[in-house]
Amino acid sequence: MLLRFSVQNYLSFKDVQTLDLVANVRHKECLGMNAFSTQNPLCPEVLKTAAILGANASGKSNLLKALQVLRALVIRKEVVGPNPVALVKPFRFVSGKNSEPVCFSVELLLEGVPYEYSLAFSNGVVVWETLRVHGGEGKRWRTVFSRTLDPDKAIPTYSYRYGSGFGAGKKTIELRTSPDATFLGTAVLFDIQAVTLVYQWFKNQLVVINEQASLNELFTIERIANDQSFKASVAHLMKAADLGISDIRVEKRKVPAMSVAVNPLKGEAQVKNEDREVISVALSHEVDGQSWTLPFEEESLGTRRFLHLAGPLIDLQDKEITLCFDELEASLHPLLLEAILELFQKESTNKAGAQLIFTTHCDSLLDNDTVNPNTTLLRRDQIWFVDKNQKLESSLYCLDEFEVRKSESIRRGYRIGRYKAIPLLIDLGE
Repeated sequence: MLLRFSVQNYLSFKDVQTLDLVANVRHKECLGMNAFSTQNPLCPEVLKTAAILGANASGKSNLLKALQVLRALVIRKEVVGPNPVALVKPFRFVSGKNSEPVCFSVELLLEGVPYEYSLAFSNGVVVWETLRVHGGEGKRWRTVFSRTLDPDKAIPTYSYRYGSGFGAGKKTIELRTSPDATFLGTAVLFDIQAVTLVYQWFKNQLVVINEQASLNELFTIERIANDQSFKASVAHLMKAADLGISDIRVEKRKVPAMSVAVNPLKGEAQVKNEDREVISVALSHEVDGQSWTLPFEEESLGTRRFLHLAGPLIDLQDKEITLCFDELEASLHPLLLEAILELFQKESTNKAGAQLIFTTHCDSLLDNDTVNPNTTLLRRDQIWFVDKNQKLESSLYCLDEFEVRKSESIRRGYRIGRYKAIPLLIDLGE
């Protein structure tokens, strides 16, 4: 699971900004429900969810993009597509050329062990890269590997350091790692066990959904068409969301289709008639004891979006993943957003350690009853803001940095600008 993420000199983040998911144990409200107990003294409680609020164009989305780019840089050797190095874009609003590197850093807890991975890029090449692991209680951080660019060489040349137990084949891995690639991504191809857990977290446990990687809307539909128990779980979630849905009906049918293939030897096109399987979805509604079925395309946008979300949310309940979702509440009622948060925060529906980090404009989430420790949907350390100054620099900070009285309305304080991170509106009538 993710403990901390830091970014510097990327898009709107000029200075180092850090998202911290290690819970502040001084706050007792809903600590047992809103955080995982790790039994590790370095990070005894880790938050399950974090909400990031801010004005439009403040930089909220850029924070998730930074994680997305870091993931792409690490796993690029296993992904077919454009080189993600082109996505490493430094802060632009500086006089002259920005020569500072773009820096990323994550702290992870994997199988109970803390890891720290850091990476810096400049002018399309890696400047430095390090992986560290903590030795346990009473011990220190130790280096797994480090890689540093020699600034005095015309051709990119690196110096390396290794910790004990890294494994054999170091020189071969060094030669196989190009200046624009990560050493972590290369080492895993040589079955270096010391880097496997961290690499697998990037590949299989970090999921970012935004404009660059949209939600797969077919996932839910295909799963409910082939798995009755999964269909029942989705139907139950739809009912619990009070969308007026009593059942989900899925129909598979064959439709006529044609395929065209070109014979490269004869240069002729061959047309084949063949059936194609399609899946149609309809939702049932109970009205005065009678069941009515509507085609899926006639349902509201919010209902359709919630169905598309329902499948991945249920699927994640038995996976230890970190899901980062840009504008999670789009087309959803605030109460449905709260229901999604509860899925991640209830032990009965988050059994494997899934985390949710999301950007939102839904400030109703800020009104939590901190007097009653059993009704806090978001603790103070789960609420983050992004604000942009006149120099177009984004800053990330937590509500926990402010003194908040237990009886005050956080939402009202946010709206009147106490925590900033809101648009400064002019009188549109002028």
